Amino acid sequence: MLFRSTVRGIEYAMTPDAIGLVRGVPTVIEKKCTVAVHPCWGIQLAAYEAGAKRPARYRNYQRIAVQLKPDGTFKPHAFEDPSDFDMFAHSYSVAAWKLNHRLVKLAA
Repeated sequence: MLFRSTVRGIEYAMTPDAIGLVRGVPTVIEKKCTVAVHPCWGIQLAAYEAGAKRPARYRNYQRIAVQLKPDGTFKPHAFEDPSDFDMFAHSYSVAAWKLNHRLVKLAA
């Protein structure tokens, strides 16, 4: 699912793996096939959460990355750092600044 969103003046597209209710709680889920857990997943999920439409009676989504393991098992990892969206916004701003000053190019 590709969604377009504008949050705090930042326009971006997002492709969350799943958005729905988990045990009655609105949840944004991202699946990860990797051995190591990385804190940047929280930043990615925060951008998804901020851009998702809110169910009427809920203020926030819980953010969960599901680590898919080679043996067929999985492990959910919750991300709750309130500064994650700010980190996304700062990273976005730095990337836009670099593009505007032709310091980097987007891949074709």
